Amino acid sequence: MWQDSDLILQLLDSRQLASDHYPRTCPVCQHTSAHVYFHRFTNKRRGSGWAWCSDCGCYSHVSCSIPEWWKNLPLIDIGLLSASPEYLEGMKESIDHHFNALL
Repeated sequence: MWQDSDLILQLLDSRQLASDHYPRTCPVCQHTSAHVYFHRFTNKRRGSGWAWCSDCGCYSHVSCSIPEWWKNLPLIDIGLLSASPEYLEGMKESIDHHFNALL
């Protein structure tokens, strides 16, 4: 179901991250079903970022600099995170709500 896509990385562009609410329009399928999640490693500026679309199944996972304003979502069990977004997909409503609250 999940397919790695460089095109969905547009959602992680720092100029666009805080410019809209989530879920966002997917750059691949154009449906409003795209999500973003970051996880900051303890006391670090770097972490992981995920962008994925619940509709078309495109996703990408990267190691990246995390925005200063980002706070990890406490509900996320870091032991369940992997490169593909299966676990995050099940948490998407909480993730979108968290992201929108941070904005």
